[in-house]
Amino acid sequence: MAARFNINGAIHTSFGEDGNVLMPIGSMKSFATDVALQVDRKIVMSGYTWVNVTADIFALRLNTDGTFDNSFGSNGVALVDNGSDVSEAVTIQDDGKILVGGYSNDNFTVARFNTDGTLDSTFGSNGWSTTTFPNAPIYVKDVKVQDDGKIVLGGFLINN
Repeated sequence: MAARFNINGAIHTSFGEDGNVLMPIGSMKSFATDVALQVDRKIVMSGYTWVNVTADIFALRLNTDGTFDNSFGSNGVALVDNGSDVSEAVTIQDDGKILVGGYSNDNFTVARFNTDGTLDSTFGSNGWSTTTFPNAPIYVKDVKVQDDGKIVLGGFLINN
């Protein structure tokens, strides 16, 4: 779900339907986990769908009025699968490409989407880059891009 508020904290009723946009993605539960704004003021959100013990990540793009941007993904949504994936963070590179950070099978992962919502096949392995830490499950909580273009993922690990 997305909501827009005015500067005074009142709901912005012309956004979506009475200030809200409901976004059911996937066949069961869907969770939006982060939001970023493009320079053209379009709204990019990341999250994941969850069915029992597996998950897929998504990126979606809304127009400034809260409608889905149909030029992105499939009807505004790009849903991708690289195992059991959970998205926690999204950021937009200077070139407009979208980075979604999270974890896949207990490993740090980042996916990069082109501006049309397709995975960027020139990034990592078919659009995904994953790293592991020996003998510890690790989870991304944020993704940032340095001034030199390098990508930084931050998160935590569970030391058994």
